[in-house]
Amino acid sequence: MGFGYIDLSAISFWVLAITGSIYIISILTINMLIPVIARSSNVENIQYEINSIKADEDVFMTLLRKQPRYEVNKNTSRILLGNPDANLLITVFSNPHCNPCSRMHKRINELLEQNKHLCVQYIFSSFNEELEISNKYLIGAHFQENGEAKEIFDQWFEKGKFNKEEFFKLYPVDTDMPEVGIEFDLHEQWKEQSGLRATPTVLVNGYKLPDNFKIEDMHYFTNIEI
Repeated sequence: MGFGYIDLSAISFWVLAITGSIYIISILTINMLIPVIARSSNVENIQYEINSIKADEDVFMTLLRKQPRYEVNKNTSRILLGNPDANLLITVFSNPHCNPCSRMHKRINELLEQNKHLCVQYIFSSFNEELEISNKYLIGAHFQENGEAKEIFDQWFEKGKFNKEEFFKLYPVDTDMPEVGIEFDLHEQWKEQSGLRATPTVLVNGYKLPDNFKIEDMHYFTNIEI
């Protein structure tokens, strides 16, 4: 081979080799992806079927009525969010200082944005006498008429509960109002009567929410009467 001579046969070989490799890799990749795509499609179909079943009111009611039931109505606690005239009452037994309860509050906000025909009721319990002031604080925030109740609840569950004294200064609330004491006692009485201790516990018109349902699933329903 002299200077300046290009071996076209060698170039052709490498072009063919590279082209062939790309083709083989493409085929192998597609073959590998097909089962993944098929599984993904199956998962989506299964999830769709599950959601369809969950959205069936008769199915939900049948499962709900098999759950433990607790005596509760809109007079049990006047801490009501959403639509107070709704037939469907979601009661949340909540601890102002528990992290799962904080996450539940955020989920409740999202649920109420999706469905305007729900009423969510809070019943508070700290299970600690030193923290009972937090129950009274949130109750008082709900009863005061300055429009800050939602902001206080949201900020409390997001970060305020970690330093309650500083939070109390940031959002002053009169916890000595007579209605605060009355409401606090109602929550305590219901806790003792129900025997519930786990927080958050979600009830739907008094029935414990079935384990295979999440509170988000309540957005399917608007006018359930139990």
